[in-house]
Amino acid sequence: MCYGVFAVVWLTDISNREYIRLRAFADKSEMTVITFEPLKMNDTSDWDPQWEEWNCYYEPLMIPLSDFKRLLSGYFNKIYPTRDAIDGTPEKYFDVCSPNWIGEKDWRIIISAIQADLESFSGTERKFYESFLDWLDEALKHTSIIVAEGNL
Repeated sequence: MCYGVFAVVWLTDISNREYIRLRAFADKSEMTVITFEPLKMNDTSDWDPQWEEWNCYYEPLMIPLSDFKRLLSGYFNKIYPTRDAIDGTPEKYFDVCSPNWIGEKDWRIIISAIQADLESFSGTERKFYESFLDWLDEALKHTSIIVAEGNL
């Protein structure tokens, strides 16, 4: 698991990325993950984010799908249905197969819900949630949209 402060750097060469792999109960061999990619914001009118703009964060977060389902999916369900943070289209549910453009307002709902429950967790679960919250807190200092996407 990861702990501590995370450095943020927007990269032009993504070969230098350092993925943070946050795991609680998932088997170490599990390769199906949800990746959390902060979006490099742009204030250009009619901006259409390109792949490179959500794949240039120095330390994206990867969580095995089984840990996501066990520990986080209930918190994500609190924000759905929602609207896509880029174009406002209605989103009925979290799609593990496609990019989910989640805006800061929705992230704050997830964060608040986890924080409200945090005292009820101990050990591995608590460390997982604390690490997830630390990573989110740092990422949201640099963006207002984080793309969550599975590799199914």
